[in-house]
Amino acid sequence: MKNSILVVCFFFTSIYCYSQTGYPPDVISQGVFKGVTIPLRDLKPAVPIEANDGPAKEVPNNLRSIPKSNPNALPLGDDPLVIQNKTFRGPEDLLLSFDGIARFEAGDATPPDPTGAAGPNHYVHACNFGVKIFDKDGNIVLNTVLLGDFFGNGITNGDPIVMYDHLADRWLVSQFYIAGDALQIAISTTEDPTGTYNLYEFTFGQFPDYPKYSIWPNAYLMTTNKGGFTAYALERDEMLDPAGGNPQILGFPLEGIVENPNAPFGSQASNLLGIEIPANAPGYFAYIQDDSWNGVSFDHIKLWEVNLDWETPSNSMISQPFTIPTDPYETSFFPFGTGDVTQPGTNQRLDVLGGLLSYMANYRSFASHNSLLINFSVDVGGDRSGIRWIELRNVDNGPFSLYQEGTWSLSDNNSRFFGSMAMDINGNIALAYNIGGPNTFAGIRFTGRLDGDPLGSMSFEEQIIQEGGSFQSNSNRFGDYSQMTMDPDGLTFWFTGEYIKNTNLWSTKIAAFNLDDLPALGLDESTTNSNLIKIYPIDGANSEITVSDTEDIENLHYRIFDIKGELNVTGNFNKIESGHSAKFSRANLSFGVYLLEVYDNSKFKKFKKFLID
Repeated sequence: MKNSILVVCFFFTSIYCYSQTGYPPDVISQGVFKGVTIPLRDLKPAVPIEANDGPAKEVPNNLRSIPKSNPNALPLGDDPLVIQNKTFRGPEDLLLSFDGIARFEAGDATPPDPTGAAGPNHYVHACNFGVKIFDKDGNIVLNTVLLGDFFGNGITNGDPIVMYDHLADRWLVSQFYIAGDALQIAISTTEDPTGTYNLYEFTFGQFPDYPKYSIWPNAYLMTTNKGGFTAYALERDEMLDPAGGNPQILGFPLEGIVENPNAPFGSQASNLLGIEIPANAPGYFAYIQDDSWNGVSFDHIKLWEVNLDWETPSNSMISQPFTIPTDPYETSFFPFGTGDVTQPGTNQRLDVLGGLLSYMANYRSFASHNSLLINFSVDVGGDRSGIRWIELRNVDNGPFSLYQEGTWSLSDNNSRFFGSMAMDINGNIALAYNIGGPNTFAGIRFTGRLDGDPLGSMSFEEQIIQEGGSFQSNSNRFGDYSQMTMDPDGLTFWFTGEYIKNTNLWSTKIAAFNLDDLPALGLDESTTNSNLIKIYPIDGANSEITVSDTEDIENLHYRIFDIKGELNVTGNFNKIESGHSAKFSRANLSFGVYLLEVYDNSKFKKFKKFLID
């Protein structure tokens, strides 16, 4: 148990109260190793069924339908952060975009629950009710197989999740098993996702709806929508045993929570991006608290720390909740099951699952701080949904505080929902999401910001990943989630989500993009090696770069960051004649890889790596 710590609270911008006590696990149980699959590459593809536009098999959820409890909750008007968001960069181009799985490709279900992750050579994709594997050019490596065939037991239920465990070079694929009140989890035995998997089953005694996972060095952390507010840790090392392990599962109470009355319960656990992390860092669980829910006095984020001891599981501990206030937000839409987003051509609305955290809560560590990203759908006025996104920061393993927050919504009639966000190695943040409205069929778009941009703003103009092609009239269920993951290169974002391709016919889309290589200006890359521009020092204080534009450029500026995104040097080029060289200061820059951002007064132009030797 933690030692008692004097309670100190900071008001106005944040409150992070250290708890005096914590809680041991209230569940200590064991997963069951179910054996090894045959190689996926040897499975027969699913046989598509005949397409129709009638009702689909609806994947179950634990439903709630209680209306908003507090009609005087803040904000009383529109979301206060929408007007602060001003884009000033053009839209970023996609690197890649291709279809994933369509409605009748692996059965007939709604919603699709799209999920996927990128590894060194593959993108593994799943939805209800199939798994499909691509190479990273979008070519099919393994055509769609049913989840029941994948798990080798013929049971196809749904709510799949795919993760690439970059710390172990292994793959995780999961679904729930309704009849057994269980979760089935497959871990690849090698780095090849088309090979064999070790199968595990974890039983809960209640239906473990809406499971969401994250990667942490000493556990797979997990949350579900089930009775009681419980967060889980799975014994990762045992699950990664090539011969099959005997993993424990620990369940922890999320004390101090007020239940969202209008949607499935949806907390999220911290998911590690990259390989850097402070020693002995606890895992984190997060959830929102909206003052429109009975018993919540102000809008805030709740955060719990969990410390694990797999040798003596009863010594593991989760903290009391830490409270981090935010600007007011409203997460209560129509009751879940009735629909929120309007569509052209039909009176059927689509659910946005307001009142839960969107998947994933990504964590990245830098030399000076750690960042934790969360996002969720909020009412921005006029029966429209926007996305509240938040970056929390701490130092080492100290208290998290609110670093920045914003609400992404534009001055149109469209809702933006089912967001997923991540951060690259340079501190740049990408946000991808669904979009839809009275004149816009449900599709997919993205935006982003560069580290150092004005806080609370997504600086990139919205970019289309996929336009919707028609409406859905046979169900209010859409999503129920999307997923953003990072490529192992630390720079490329991969996203998958649903769109309506034809009437009542959904499909999933997979897209890749980055925020590190902006168009125009054209730095001389004649010395490029593995995407590094080698800039040779001219003297002890300056280095040289060649500009290849055909016109003279005035008022050119630059910023230099280290590889972890920390700002080192800023400066100006007064005037560069076409094709001529310019010097920038390399003061305080020692040997290493840096990032040079060059821009004029109107628009950022280029952001490239270079090496100082």
